[in-house]
Amino acid sequence: MSTTLRWLIESSSLENLHCVACSDKLDTPISSVNVLDNLDVVKWIKPNELVLSSGYLFMDDESLQRQLVQELHQVGCSALGIKTRRFFQTIPEAMLQEAERVGLPLLELPFFYSFSDISRVVFQRLFLQSSYRARSEQRLLMALSNALFSGAGLSHMLQCLVQQYRTSVLLLSRSGTCLDAAYTSGTELRGMERFHPFAMPASGETISLSCAGRQHLFFCVTLPGGYGGLFFLEDPANSLRGALTTLQHAAVLISLKLEQTRLQRLSSGECEGGFLSLLTDAAEDLADEEILHICHLHHFDYQKKRLCIALFPKDAAFSDPSSLSAPLHTVAEALCRRAGPVQSHFLCMDAHQCCLFLLCDASVSNPELLAQARVLIRSFQDQLGEGAFTQLRIGVGHCHQSVSSIPHALKECADVVHLMLPVFPDRNVFFASTNTIYHLLNQLPPAELRRIYLNTIVGLSEYDRANGTEFLKTLEAFYAHQFNASQAAKELYVHRNTLLHRMEKIKELLHCDFKDTNDLMTIYLGICVAEMLG
Repeated sequence: MSTTLRWLIESSSLENLHCVACSDKLDTPISSVNVLDNLDVVKWIKPNELVLSSGYLFMDDESLQRQLVQELHQVGCSALGIKTRRFFQTIPEAMLQEAERVGLPLLELPFFYSFSDISRVVFQRLFLQSSYRARSEQRLLMALSNALFSGAGLSHMLQCLVQQYRTSVLLLSRSGTCLDAAYTSGTELRGMERFHPFAMPASGETISLSCAGRQHLFFCVTLPGGYGGLFFLEDPANSLRGALTTLQHAAVLISLKLEQTRLQRLSSGECEGGFLSLLTDAAEDLADEEILHICHLHHFDYQKKRLCIALFPKDAAFSDPSSLSAPLHTVAEALCRRAGPVQSHFLCMDAHQCCLFLLCDASVSNPELLAQARVLIRSFQDQLGEGAFTQLRIGVGHCHQSVSSIPHALKECADVVHLMLPVFPDRNVFFASTNTIYHLLNQLPPAELRRIYLNTIVGLSEYDRANGTEFLKTLEAFYAHQFNASQAAKELYVHRNTLLHRMEKIKELLHCDFKDTNDLMTIYLGICVAEMLG
């Protein structure tokens, strides 16, 4: 029941009001009424006010008429209404022309209505509108409160918001994960499970998010307690900015619902799938106290420095998980019994992944702990046998000690396998700490990777294609064997002198000096990019 120029002309109790300029702007809202009895009044006119005038102040001054229309448009008034048959028979042509030019609606008001008649009708409407909105918002908050205390689900609370404001709403975590959503009919959004990159805006701000390849504008209301925010699909014809205060009250109730759910999960001790669920289920949205609760529940020593070793099957799932867990537990126990830095271990697994944490004192250096991981993997390979070992993909993460890093341990291991396996398909063990260069290159856009390739070793690739040579393969072997020509030649099944001859030609093609450290590093970057691009 919005108060607009269209309502005033077509539906109010007032008759014979006519829009004589900019009739395409009848949906302009009216927020108040003001009377122009002095030209200085323009300074105090507020946006969307309906301005009423007898026309006496500017009846004989065309220049002033045009200026007044311009100034009223600049301050954002909704329309200028002028009474006729007093000082004007009709509204001057100059004002009509100027109003059409700048986009200010002009209303012709009948002489038999006083300004108080028009004002009273508008203010009564505004009062009813405000009263209706207040009652409607009160019903919304009552519905949300009832849902909170009756145990209704989060989806029901979001649906209450959709019914109130007639637009779709997403509930996003602070990292951009979609926790829940409710939609108006016909506007379900696809591809919005996770937004990345994502930065939480402030309440009342509008943000553009991509859903299924399309950009959509959302009005944000942040949730107290750092739980994330409510994102309402923007509708230009139905702005929610005027409802921000009510939406902030609603956000408090949504936050309480999320906290209620979290506490119920903590108190019940539920941890489906054991400790592994901590590593796989919405890890970025867990609070530290919830992580600690799960650690205590499963006797995981979170105060130790830790290193995660994750095993993944080459196929979809492990055929016999116990055949892995037994030898892995054996070698881990043996490592802990040695007079070394590893004090204890923690093992958890399901049919799709196996996680082994090596735990040690905080004083142990990262290289020392990583060296222990290599020892364990070699022992495990001996225990398991070469055939079974090659059916695994093993990722070793970075060393960590913070509580918040625990849920991300498995993903870190999986990421390094996913990144490095296409580069080195003949390997099955990958350390995040020794593949930093590939991780950094992976953060670059494809165009930048292409630029590195073009600035380094593209000449070798083109020469090989044109002449049937293997100069790029030779260069890769030379680097892989730490510039040992004999070892590189052995791998390539060529004579050492042949390899050295090739290296001289490679220097010529690349215009580089392998005695220069900068050249060595730049060429190495090019080799890494070529391996990543395949």
